[in-house]
Amino acid sequence: MAKKKEEEEIIEEIVEKEGDTKGKIVIEEHDFKMISSHTNDMRFFDLYLIHIVNKGKTTERKEFKLVGYGFQLKNCLIRIANYRAGNDPNQTHFTSFKQFVAHYKKYVDEVKLLFDQLPQNLD
Repeated sequence: MAKKKEEEEIIEEIVEKEGDTKGKIVIEEHDFKMISSHTNDMRFFDLYLIHIVNKGKTTERKEFKLVGYGFQLKNCLIRIANYRAGNDPNQTHFTSFKQFVAHYKKYVDEVKLLFDQLPQNLD
């Protein structure tokens, strides 16, 4: 329950910083948020990734940090996969390039799976 309240507080802070998202498309997962750059336009997105602020301090918290404005969807997905692969605390040392590629591919496939779940025919 406390985690849900913390997430709601984070979202409120973002709305205060970003302004009104009315009419914009918002896509949010646990570690990223994409907001369409223009009202009702899905060609370009502003990308936010979750970051820890004041790590190790009593005021430690998670908040979305703007990565950039106006990314195409494909570029957002690449950055999300890079972020997830680079922030995996269980895998920080690789003994071969092949091992690194397998690790990276796991996160690319994870992000790709989000889109594989969409219906094939949206007519």
